[in-house]
Amino acid sequence: MMVLLELLIVVVIFVGLVMKRVDLGVSILASSLLLGLIFGMPPVEILRSFWLGTIQLPTINLVAIILLILLLGNLLGETGNLRNIAAALEQLIPYRKVTLVLPAAFIGLLPMPGGAMLSAPMVEEGGRRMNLSAEMKTFINYWFRHLWEYCWPLYPGLILGAAILEVPITRMMAAQWPITLVAIGAGTLLGILRLPRQVSTDPCGKNPVAGLRFLAASVWPIVLVLALVLATQLPMVVALGLAIVASILVARMGWSRLWPLLRKSLSWRTALVLVAVMVFKRVLDGSGAIDAIPMAFEELGVPPVLLLVLAPFAVGILTGVNQAYVGVSFPMLVPLMGGPNPDFSLVMLAYVSGFVGVLLSPVHLCLLLTKGYYGARYPGVYRYLIPAAVMVQLGAFALLAARAYF
Repeated sequence: MMVLLELLIVVVIFVGLVMKRVDLGVSILASSLLLGLIFGMPPVEILRSFWLGTIQLPTINLVAIILLILLLGNLLGETGNLRNIAAALEQLIPYRKVTLVLPAAFIGLLPMPGGAMLSAPMVEEGGRRMNLSAEMKTFINYWFRHLWEYCWPLYPGLILGAAILEVPITRMMAAQWPITLVAIGAGTLLGILRLPRQVSTDPCGKNPVAGLRFLAASVWPIVLVLALVLATQLPMVVALGLAIVASILVARMGWSRLWPLLRKSLSWRTALVLVAVMVFKRVLDGSGAIDAIPMAFEELGVPPVLLLVLAPFAVGILTGVNQAYVGVSFPMLVPLMGGPNPDFSLVMLAYVSGFVGVLLSPVHLCLLLTKGYYGARYPGVYRYLIPAAVMVQLGAFALLAARAYF
């Protein structure tokens, strides 16, 4: 019982720091220090955990991958590749209600902070023709931008989760891809099917060959990364590096254009968050709390599934940050997921529950930016968003039950 109260104190203080707008990385490091002190770790051991958590190879690899993903995204934005995707889709698909959502979905393949703003103007153009409300445009852009967070190997939350669990990211992808289908279904029922059916009369809608060429010319760096990782088994950091170099060479980008992108992408705050999460995991391991968690819940009779849902959801909705709910809750939940050999159905449930919280968080950057761009109001947006999020959460429960039964 005492171990749970001590962990609760750490989580409450962490959330309080975040709500006071203390930097996320600093908040996690402060929570790591508090965790070590509460659990009686000698100061020298705490410092050693901080040092080893920072310099260990998995931490360095994780930081490199995430920063390179941000750089690739900014490169594609600078070269116009992301904007060109929408034009290519218009050439391929004549139905405006479909092309309205596809730009957000395609841009969602490449993670970046506030990435929903890249597709917002494209959704605005189609939404204006259909006389859609600001709230519906916000939902369409926001929801379809986040379809791939459950299984796409470029997303920081998935990469971080795999690093914490010390498992191949492909195992998490295999367990969680059905949830993306559920999210597509929820967006279709609550978004696409409510849109007026319109057929494009533009000539560009009659040239699929040109559309395919245009799409290939725009999306090839992302395809290259996936091909190198999945087909040749190259490390993610190497695949990203090759795709970035190729993009720079193809665009003939000089140093004057590249330097601002490097400054924008190589964010010390992002690196600090990732390092802090790995330090937190190291301190949690060294404190002995990991071994005590299952016993404490067994004594209380609390169903582990309940904690797997509530802990990530609470951190997700309070912070609106994917890395926060994975980084803070996953290290503590490892024993409930099966320890060194996790049950990926339980991992899926925890991941989805946390991300549902992130989607519903009023402080989620993408939601704030999209709502502001369209001038929407929260009540109207949540009228669509809450039912869609509930469908995704129910889908996670259904998938868990199906795997347990079969």
